[in-house]
Amino acid sequence: MITTILYRSLLERDWARAERAFACLIRGKDVDIRRIWGVGVELLLRREDGMKDATEFLERLILFFPYRPRLHSHHPALGAAKRKGKEKRLLPLDSAIEFQPALFSLLIEGSRYRDVGGGREEGEEVEVSRPEKVKERLEELMLTPPWSDMEGLLCLRGMVCLWVADVELQRIVEDEGDGGGDAEERRSMARELRAEAKGYFETVKEKGGRVPEGIEDALAVDEEEDEEMVEA
Repeated sequence: MITTILYRSLLERDWARAERAFACLIRGKDVDIRRIWGVGVELLLRREDGMKDATEFLERLILFFPYRPRLHSHHPALGAAKRKGKEKRLLPLDSAIEFQPALFSLLIEGSRYRDVGGGREEGEEVEVSRPEKVKERLEELMLTPPWSDMEGLLCLRGMVCLWVADVELQRIVEDEGDGGGDAEERRSMARELRAEAKGYFETVKEKGGRVPEGIEDALAVDEEEDEEMVEA
């Protein structure tokens, strides 16, 4: 009954009612939140301060349902369970393996949203170091297995590198507007970040994975622009 109310509310875009139904549903004894966590994230994102709430929700799920080698070592996302022929594996319920990529996708989206001014109140200072903080947090996570080999996280890491490179180039414009700055150093850093990103995407392809659509074209354009800058 509550499940019916939840999905009917979602279809009717009655978000408040859907959130109440979701809250009731996850309190039930026979309901495992790992089966419907995606719905919870979507509902939280529709709140006024949804990005923060959704991020905290995912962080709690990661703590409650961590990666356990005995259960999750054959998860397809780890590249350890590429199915051959008609072989099938019964996988456990969702865990940090699903929650970590979702969390970093939110962190990236939320930070980019703030950078363009969408989520700031008037007078609030832009957190110029936020992109680097997301990059550092992702690098720290990927120092150890299984995260170091996850194709999804490798793609995210490459995309974060491209994002930080764009931020560095944007700062060149801002520095020139202020009458100074270290433009050449920032250009060099941007080139290094794009090369780093390219390496991550190549690793994904070597593992048999797919890179996000349009990434290779974007990298090719960036390389052409770098050559034009050098010639200029």
